[in-house]
Amino acid sequence: MTTLPPFPPPPAGFAPPSAPGLTLTPCRPADLPFLHRLYRSTREDEMAATGWDAGFVRTFCDQQFAAQHRDWIGRFPAAAFLLIRRGRDPVGRLYVDAAPAALHVIDISLTPAVRGRGFGTALLTALIGQAAAGGRIVTLAVDPLNQRARSLYRRLGFRETGRSPSRLTLSHPGDSNGLAQPGAPMLGSVG
Repeated sequence: MTTLPPFPPPPAGFAPPSAPGLTLTPCRPADLPFLHRLYRSTREDEMAATGWDAGFVRTFCDQQFAAQHRDWIGRFPAAAFLLIRRGRDPVGRLYVDAAPAALHVIDISLTPAVRGRGFGTALLTALIGQAAAGGRIVTLAVDPLNQRARSLYRRLGFRETGRSPSRLTLSHPGDSNGLAQPGAPMLGSVG
């Protein structure tokens, strides 16, 4: 793997969300090999559809992971880059940029072994509660083709606030109960 910029120190005053059975700690350089494997796991379905050979997929994912890491470290120098652990085992990442008006989820990714088991829901619900307590909203972006993630965000009450061919921008109004506000357009209902 190429040399990548280090993670910034955790932002002062930001407390990671908590969820039963999970521990969140600041990412360290030693976590990069796991984070790289995690990234590849999030692209498996997409890469399988390309028909590319395994060597090319590996090279492509290596380049994409490095580019993503550099971009996010550069664009979000004050963000919390957190490793998610279940017991001693790393199982995901949560990257959050804490601004005065919003907590922006840069990324939340879990390993295939723990996807669909409620951990993402628990972490996002905790983050929504944190945002509500501080009078902030929660924002994030999602690939429009990622139906599983979109379904989760819809259930949690996120609303679509923007759209491009490759990204839907969503926000949660900051109510701590995790439900959409009555009358608010839900994800997918905005044309």
